[in-house]
Amino acid sequence: MKVADVDLRELVHHQPIAVAIVDGDMTISLANAEFESISGYSSLEIEGKLRWMQFIAPEHQDMIMENLTAGNGDGGEPPSECEFKFLDRHGNVKDVLLRIVSLTGTGKSICSLLDITERTLIEESLREEANQYRDLYETSVVGLFRTRVEDGRFLGANPPIAKIFGCSTPDELVRNHTMNEFLSSLRRDEFIKELEDNGEIAGFEAHLTLADGTEKDIAISARIYPEKGSVEGAVFDITDRILAEKALRRSELQYRLLAQNVSDVIWVSAIGTWERLYISPSIERLLGYSAEEMTALPAEDFLTPDSLLCVEKMASEQSLPVVPADAATWSRTAELELIRKDGSRVWTETRVSFLPGDENHVTSLLGVMRDISQRRKAEQRFLQSQKMEVIGRLAGGIAHDFNNILTTIIGNAELALKNLPVSEPAFANIEEVHAASVSASNLTRQLLAFGRKEMATAQPIDLNAIIEGMRNLLRRLIREDIEIYTVLSKNLPSVRVDRSQLEQVILNLAVNAKDAMPHGGKLTVETKYAKLDESHLQNRPYMEPGHYVMLDVADTGHGMDEETRQHVFEPFYTTKRKGMGTGLGLLTVYAIVEQSHGYINVFSEQGVGSRFTIYFPAFHEKPIEIESQMRPEKAPDAIEGKGEAILIVEDEKNVRSLIEGVLSSAGYNVKAAFDSGEAVSIGRNLGESLDLLLTDVILPDVQGNELAEMINAARPSLKTLFMSGYTENVIIGMGVMDKGQHFISKPFSPNELLRKVRGVLDN
Repeated sequence: MKVADVDLRELVHHQPIAVAIVDGDMTISLANAEFESISGYSSLEIEGKLRWMQFIAPEHQDMIMENLTAGNGDGGEPPSECEFKFLDRHGNVKDVLLRIVSLTGTGKSICSLLDITERTLIEESLREEANQYRDLYETSVVGLFRTRVEDGRFLGANPPIAKIFGCSTPDELVRNHTMNEFLSSLRRDEFIKELEDNGEIAGFEAHLTLADGTEKDIAISARIYPEKGSVEGAVFDITDRILAEKALRRSELQYRLLAQNVSDVIWVSAIGTWERLYISPSIERLLGYSAEEMTALPAEDFLTPDSLLCVEKMASEQSLPVVPADAATWSRTAELELIRKDGSRVWTETRVSFLPGDENHVTSLLGVMRDISQRRKAEQRFLQSQKMEVIGRLAGGIAHDFNNILTTIIGNAELALKNLPVSEPAFANIEEVHAASVSASNLTRQLLAFGRKEMATAQPIDLNAIIEGMRNLLRRLIREDIEIYTVLSKNLPSVRVDRSQLEQVILNLAVNAKDAMPHGGKLTVETKYAKLDESHLQNRPYMEPGHYVMLDVADTGHGMDEETRQHVFEPFYTTKRKGMGTGLGLLTVYAIVEQSHGYINVFSEQGVGSRFTIYFPAFHEKPIEIESQMRPEKAPDAIEGKGEAILIVEDEKNVRSLIEGVLSSAGYNVKAAFDSGEAVSIGRNLGESLDLLLTDVILPDVQGNELAEMINAARPSLKTLFMSGYTENVIIGMGVMDKGQHFISKPFSPNELLRKVRGVLDN
């Protein structure tokens, strides 16, 4: 371009961009207004005074110099362009695009500058965003992808999504797989349809089965870009969440089934309002109320007053705003009596623990309630048994000692009556003493039976035969205004009991029934075979399953209330008028039944009557002949002595004196001793003339059988008669006397003693 062809100055000043003419020595000879603006200098300050290179950042000066030099040749070189950092008057840096056009033959260059600072900033920002996006894409823990719309082929993928789909690298996923192959045909169609209909999809869940058999659950969120023909989105591996949800559902189902089917009642109650948030359906089995009814039922409607007080006390203790330090193990247990819908009552054991809420605050209580009615009944029976065992031991000991006293009273009374004429005023008084003593001896026998000091001789017995044999006795015992019915099942198994005790049981129950029907009624005695399994014993946990023979004695008397029924077997408990009963009749029945390994239940309703049901274990043994048991011993023809020598050993002075007097008066040569030492000495002195040893079984220093062995050592033919305040079976059971040895039980009358002594000597 030749300067002469155009007016160069006019051309430069009319350019819309900054333009400067740079001479060969790098001096700026001409600058337009835009250059003034970008540089911060006026044209007067620039032209011919400022050099071009002062506007160039140091790092770009060599590059600019090369471009200027290259454009100053003689030929018509094409314009050159480059970007560099431009420094203005104040040192501010601007990004500019430089275009250099050489003026041929002049050594000058036209430099046009375009301020691209803003564009550069935008480009740098875009590059930075792209780098950040790439870093995010590569390092994200979420699987990111881009696929083609038409076939689902991967166009881009990051490492997490490659791992989700079972690939080692994103490149492997992009090269070898498509999104479609991982989705089942049904889910793929649903995925594509929702994308096309809505343009995007969120939380689309699918189940994958990878090539190696691994199963995974994923959730996809994506957007479709029709203009680019691609789908971009993210994939989340939700396998653990799905497994956790399934486990939670299983757990919830298990606990729901547990709560719905367990016999215990589970409940949740809010603290403060005490609103019942949850009650398991088993409440209906326990109380008769549905769970819905219970949520609105006032506490006083189903809690007895005492139990309500207990609950209120627990509630005050639990009204704490923060769970105590031991909340994980904290619990309280209480036994509560509840009222059923039908008005009956049931005992429960309730265990309460905390259910902590947010920030460790108590929000509610968890309770588990269990029916313990049968357990309490069993405990009461056990306590009753223990109590009766203790009282029985005491009663048995008292009866034994009392028999010694009665022996003295009865014996002396009979001797007095024998020696007094009936006309004597004292005769009637002594007769009353004798009668009262005999009654007292009957009482001691009951005490011994109750205290289990009356050892039973259990034998196979035909229960029906016993009842049939007692029919006439019962008829004489029961008043005529009471009808007696017997309902006896045929072919019953045997029961192993003591015959006399079994008769005592039937008599006591019959007398009890008679007293319950003062105006007449009906007494029914029934027997039957009973096979009891677990289902029959749900309300009788104290009984063992098995085969039983049942004895049922029922009356139509006035019946008993629940309070009376609870105490009916307690010692000396009676509802009869003063002087009408001792309170030992039913107690004796209970003791005999328990001693025979049986069970007794009582059912009674006021105004209807009472029923005593006894279960004896059944045995398939041939029963003994009842008649053989009833033959009385043949009494000796004479009871007087013939001068025989008798040694009496008795530690009770009064009893010893009575026996000595009775036997001496009857013609016997009597010696008496207090203990074994004195007895052995007397026996040694008597030598072979001693005919009979009459000794108490229990002596202060030795047992009666030991004493007999000591005295019999020198005279084996010596006869021995044992005596005791206990019965013969007790003594045999204690091991201090052998079965078949001669024995007389206290209290005995003088005539009974004389007959027994005579019988032993004659035999």
